[in-house]
Amino acid sequence: MRHVITDITKFKSYFVKFRFEFFFEFMIIHFLFFVLLGPLANPIIYKFGKGLPRNLMFWGYHYIFFYQTLFYVLFLVAIALYSAYSINFVYFQSEVVYLCLGIFYRIFTIAVKYATFDPVKIKAIKEHTFEPEEL
Repeated sequence: MRHVITDITKFKSYFVKFRFEFFFEFMIIHFLFFVLLGPLANPIIYKFGKGLPRNLMFWGYHYIFFYQTLFYVLFLVAIALYSAYSINFVYFQSEVVYLCLGIFYRIFTIAVKYATFDPVKIKAIKEHTFEPEEL
């Protein structure tokens, strides 16, 4: 397909199809950002598509980027404090388990959302940089 629709707000797909390749790709990308590396994952994510870090709000001066980075930092701090202090209180352990479940649920739901997108829309998100209002 030579021409990619760049205005993704006007592109509509009426038939939803789940694509496992997109699911696993976006699962890995979001796992890299939210669990492993945070904003340091952007060079790796850039290899998946040059527009992905900006379009997934993993980079740029937008409040969603700061929110997602804060989400990563708080997750990292909670895991580090739990590992460093080895507190034996049951309620703190359950809070860390709920935090991990919340992160993985977030990653899973985002990956499912992108797995239902049309391949042309995914190609546009990967190759072009859009403004947050367009996304």
